Amino acid sequence: MDDIILSLGSNIGDREKNLKTALYHIIQNPCISLVAVSNIYNTEPVGYVDQGPFLNLCVSIQTTLNPYELLSSLQNIERLMQRERNIRWGPRNIDIDIIFYRDEVINEENLIIPHPRYKERNFVIIPLLDICEKALIPKFKSMIRQEGRVELYRKFNLNELLEEVKIIQNSKIFL
Repeated sequence: MDDIILSLGSNIGDREKNLKTALYHIIQNPCISLVAVSNIYNTEPVGYVDQGPFLNLCVSIQTTLNPYELLSSLQNIERLMQRERNIRWGPRNIDIDIIFYRDEVINEENLIIPHPRYKERNFVIIPLLDICEKALIPKFKSMIRQEGRVELYRKFNLNELLEEVKIIQNSKIFL
């Protein structure tokens, strides 16, 4: 796998706008280019279930940032968007995870790649099917679990996303 895969989720406020705002900030980084974007999916919460449903998507990117620099950049976006970390797996306006960083394997306290629980999460696997290399589809399809409902919320493509991000940029609505 050549690309870097990110998973984005939101279940507080205007969930779709939160995803687009995060994507706006991601592509503003001159070291990151967007390769592909999945459809948006409405998903049940996992872990802490006493909260509203999430919207989730995956994106494929290329970057000159190393994994640690990318993590720092994504955490800065979460801070900029005022993400609060009060409850583990709790409600959040934005969550950005690195699922894969090319074929690298990292197992450190602050960064684990591939993401340690991606195989358990339909809200990652199903959007990933939209953007992964065709050769990987059977592997990822075999990981889909019966629990954890995931429903298509909105069909989405890269050109639509870029147009909608331009609207966000022009309106100066970032939060």
